[in-house]
Amino acid sequence: MLPPIAPVISHRLLRYLVNDLKQIRFYQDVRQDGKQEGRLEGQQEEAETLLMRQLSKRFGKLSDRHQTQISALEITQLEDLAEALLDFQSISDLESWLEAQAASMLDFCHAYRYHLL
Repeated sequence: MLPPIAPVISHRLLRYLVNDLKQIRFYQDVRQDGKQEGRLEGQQEEAETLLMRQLSKRFGKLSDRHQTQISALEITQLEDLAEALLDFQSISDLESWLEAQAASMLDFCHAYRYHLL
């Protein structure tokens, strides 16, 4: 026969094990999220670096302003720029493309703000 303290110990041990499992699951989720975020950041940096190299090769050294504008682009915009670059004839085509992206983002922000009001 178990001593009267055994159920208390068993309950505490079970609670401890369940808590441990929850922490392990939480840790795994956080770790997985971190890995995914790291992969996306790596893809972003790689796309940005490749585009900067391609643009520099085609048009010469990019201005700081151009580099800053390109660095601010999202991965989908970088992908779009990679395609558009094939049709660029001069640096002014890049400038027009970047201005169109900025205008599009501004329109989105205004629409979002209007929606919130």
